[in-house]
Amino acid sequence: MVSLTQYRAAVGVHNVHLKAKEYSDRMRGKFWSTLLFMFYMEAIYLPTLKRVVRSWQMAYYARLWFTQMCLYRFYIPLLIRLANDVKVNPPL
Repeated sequence: MVSLTQYRAAVGVHNVHLKAKEYSDRMRGKFWSTLLFMFYMEAIYLPTLKRVVRSWQMAYYARLWFTQMCLYRFYIPLLIRLANDVKVNPPL
């Protein structure tokens, strides 16, 4: 004798099987193109993008550090000297 839970489990498994078969028929042509696209993204595009972003970040930080160095080393002392020089910059 088959119990009610065994019957429901068997019907549920059969429904899952039918849905999987239906979706596999729909995806048969698209599956390989999706798989190829995912492989391209994982193997080629993302490592290249990561390398480009890293090089852009390093160039950005190098420009930022160079700008700060120029400001602190040359421009700000020049402004301080100019402000303290009374002959070149007489008070109003």
